[in-house]
Amino acid sequence: MRKVILLNLVIVVSIIISILYTYLGDDNSQAAPYNSQNYLETDVYKVIDGDTIEIKNHSRVRYIGINAPEIGQAFYEEAKDRNRKLIEGKKIKLVVCKSEPQDKHGRILAWVYTGNSLVNAVLVKEGYAKVFIISPCGIEKKEEFERYERDAIKGKIGIWSLNKRSS
Repeated sequence: MRKVILLNLVIVVSIIISILYTYLGDDNSQAAPYNSQNYLETDVYKVIDGDTIEIKNHSRVRYIGINAPEIGQAFYEEAKDRNRKLIEGKKIKLVVCKSEPQDKHGRILAWVYTGNSLVNAVLVKEGYAKVFIISPCGIEKKEEFERYERDAIKGKIGIWSLNKRSS
């Protein structure tokens, strides 16, 4: 009887491991944060601006693939506020760039997710950030992000709503 129970337990555990490997295994895909061996679930300590946050351990995180307006530039406050609304009070998942986990300023380079929503992409789609790819991080999403940016430009939303008037 004990052998049968043990055999059944081994079979169940094997099935669970198989399922987990299928859905969580590292296939080098960045489509969802759960495919990476290098992801961290954390809380946000504060929003620095439209593309940088500070997490609960006081490390700074720079969003991969985007560049939001800096302090003193048009749409700085709007980008910062939108970023805050997207992540404040939520658990976030950071998918850290495997090739270059930090930039020259010591900030963690990451894709930032809330649930299944990629915050980096939302900010570009809504016109709060421009595409900004620095190889090797972000190359896999370059075309996708450029498509979002073209749509935002075409729709004249966010930073793309500013008219450059000539006198």
